[in-house]
Amino acid sequence: MLGKLLPACLAMFVLLTNAASACGGLYRVKSGDTLTVVAERLYGDFGYWTVLHDANLDRIGIDPGRLKLGQTLLAPCVDGKPVGLEPATAALPRAPLSGGSGLSINVLSGDDYAPFADRDGLNGGMVTDVVLRALSVSPQVTNYQMIWVNDWAAHLDPLLSNALLDMGFPWEKPDCDADPDAGRCATFLFSDPLFEMLVLLFSRNDRPVPFRHDGDLEGRSICRPAGFATHDLDEGGRNWIRDHKISLIRPRSVQDCFQLLSEGMVDAVAVNEFTGRAALREMGLADRIRVEEARPVSLVTLHAVVARSHPQGEQMIAALNEGLARIRQDGTYQRIVGQHLALFWEGQ
Repeated sequence: MLGKLLPACLAMFVLLTNAASACGGLYRVKSGDTLTVVAERLYGDFGYWTVLHDANLDRIGIDPGRLKLGQTLLAPCVDGKPVGLEPATAALPRAPLSGGSGLSINVLSGDDYAPFADRDGLNGGMVTDVVLRALSVSPQVTNYQMIWVNDWAAHLDPLLSNALLDMGFPWEKPDCDADPDAGRCATFLFSDPLFEMLVLLFSRNDRPVPFRHDGDLEGRSICRPAGFATHDLDEGGRNWIRDHKISLIRPRSVQDCFQLLSEGMVDAVAVNEFTGRAALREMGLADRIRVEEARPVSLVTLHAVVARSHPQGEQMIAALNEGLARIRQDGTYQRIVGQHLALFWEGQ
């Protein structure tokens, strides 16, 4: 029964929906159009360029920049948009790309992880932008579909561990060399690093929590959202969780953590500096919460993961890694990261 229910429930999360005949249709490319421009025009959100790309792989190919003036694109119905287009009387069959036996990958991420994964952000966030660009130039990948599920705690298990979806991101990688049997190391394959960042401690201005030594946090209550990695809290012999040296509070979201902090229900929040600062800005708490910058909690890397049990897991990771290598070599990676970081710091 569970095997039947999970795919049925998963389908509710997929962006593409069955639509009435008035929704969706054909769009003709105009001068100056790109997929992001068309997505903004049709869906009101340039992040939906991936929907257009996936629906038109037979017309465009894996390079999303290959639009031609006057070309006809199929615009799928997503949440009732777009309307008023020429109806698509019949869906054209998908022609396989050259090679014919490439990988088709369902890629999973979620919101509430700005600036890395965020449907409201530029191209779905920094890491979304990097992953999809890398897949688009990887010669082994024929097709990919971006799927958003906001229950982060469900991503690793059951959605990815049971191969209900293929690849997920962005996930921190534990020290698998030191502990290869650690949960994530034993269960998942990791891509090459997508981004490196500091995890910092956030506390209230009127109740600061100085952090210069690991012992400074013993006896404290620390908040980190459910679904976020906690391996760094035990690494290097600190064993904060393993030896019950701290009380770890795990609400659903980063915003929930900062709400608990503002109400005095926890002593500090330990999350990466970007997601933490973005949440403070969104909640209007930046003037009440301080960042303990004397010492980071950890330095972590973000990765894409595929279950080791996935029959094509190794091929999928290898395909993504090849795409990453290509966009690093030609400077695309640096431009993507630079653009997203500039937007982030402009908002601080």
